[in-house]
Amino acid sequence: MILNVAASHFLGPGPMGVYAAVGALQGTLVVFISLGFEDSLTNYLGRHAERPGIVSFILRELLKRRIALALVSMGLLAALAGPLAAAQHISGYEWAIWLMAAAGAMTSVASLISFSLIAMFDVKASTIVRTVALVVNVALMFALVRHYQLLGVIWAFVIGSAIFLFGLIPAVYKRLTAPPEPTELKPVIRFGLGIYVNTVMNLTLGKQLGVLLLGLFAIGGVRQTEYVGYFNNAFNAKVLVDTLLIAGLGGTALAAASRLAERRGKEGLAVAWRLNVKLTTMLSVPTMIFFLFHARETIVLLYGHKFEPATTPFVWLTAWGILVRIYGGGASSTVMSAGGMVRLVVQQYIIGGFVSLILCYLAVLTTRNDDPMITLIAISVALSIGLLLVSALGFRVVKKTYHVAFPLVFTLKVILGGCIAGASTLWLHSSHSWVILPLSVQYAVVFYLAMRVLKPLTAEDFEVASMASRRITRIARPLVGEPLPETEVL
Repeated sequence: MILNVAASHFLGPGPMGVYAAVGALQGTLVVFISLGFEDSLTNYLGRHAERPGIVSFILRELLKRRIALALVSMGLLAALAGPLAAAQHISGYEWAIWLMAAAGAMTSVASLISFSLIAMFDVKASTIVRTVALVVNVALMFALVRHYQLLGVIWAFVIGSAIFLFGLIPAVYKRLTAPPEPTELKPVIRFGLGIYVNTVMNLTLGKQLGVLLLGLFAIGGVRQTEYVGYFNNAFNAKVLVDTLLIAGLGGTALAAASRLAERRGKEGLAVAWRLNVKLTTMLSVPTMIFFLFHARETIVLLYGHKFEPATTPFVWLTAWGILVRIYGGGASSTVMSAGGMVRLVVQQYIIGGFVSLILCYLAVLTTRNDDPMITLIAISVALSIGLLLVSALGFRVVKKTYHVAFPLVFTLKVILGGCIAGASTLWLHSSHSWVILPLSVQYAVVFYLAMRVLKPLTAEDFEVASMASRRITRIARPLVGEPLPETEVL
């Protein structure tokens, strides 16, 4: 995401559209070869954290398969660079596909190692290596992009991918070289393959589908790559504001839910769902509301004035993103996977994915002769409807299985607090996009004060929060709208 922001300021919409198209081709292939191994590691390594032999065996076997698949598939991508570039109307950029194929092979292997660390709750090592790789990547980009433009950006990405991969090896070396304790591998692979269908269907719920359709149908004519660049950056900005305060929660949430399932059964999974939904809603929804109030400034601050047209699809994506998030987002799928209902999760993603695919295709066909911005809006809505459908189906299953209720009052109070805080920031109008930085501080203060008045948390929420940390307890206590037990009050 940071690389995308930095590159946008140097390249502009057209070259960023090429970069997005090449990245979509590479990213699509990376997804197809994943086979759900990351989810398998997150689930099974978390369960066998105290059995280093089993951890070593599972990690070795999955790494062997991932390395082989990465080398074969990325070689195929490089071999088909010519036809693929022609299909996306970016002929002459075959070299970009070759380089991104090399980066994809390394990123694919590094992703598996990184998830193994997260599954063992060793988030620190993965974060440090990822941060170092990112810093080097950005530094190289600044050094190369002025003279080599898109070539410099892609080379920086390749080198950053190599640093990420080889930097992770020392962190996982001890677990990888521990004496292996052979165990049944079929359930591990079967679990991953079940979720793998979700991952593949996610291609029809993410920006790759939009980017590839825009390129395939040459939306925007001679300015096609520019509109691809607008859509790509709008989608990235939406993901950024959605996950700004909850980044990294997904992997740890699945591992934690798996442990709760082992220890407390259905009751533990119900607690995991409520905690996940309320935490992500409290952190993500207000963040998206703030950036909706300042959409143009957000786009200009991130990408520069050249990308100002990306404001329109960003608004549509973010508004729908709020609906998806308050309906549980990925919380239901996480809890269902940990509870052994992988098949149901797969079915939900298949339904949502096909609906999204059909709607996106129809959106492009019915608007291709209109203003290209109409097509960007239509694709944004189509993708969002697919995501909302997945969330709704997931909540329906979780509600029936674990007897949880939709936190309507909590959600309405959070949205109301966000709108009040957002409205309080409208007093400052400026042509400078950086004004949203001090306004964000004001927004956070007003939102917290609004939460103290509205008191969205229950005594049960406070009890769960108190298990996490004392600091969270001090922050959460004034937000509780129910009497607390005397032991908690004291």
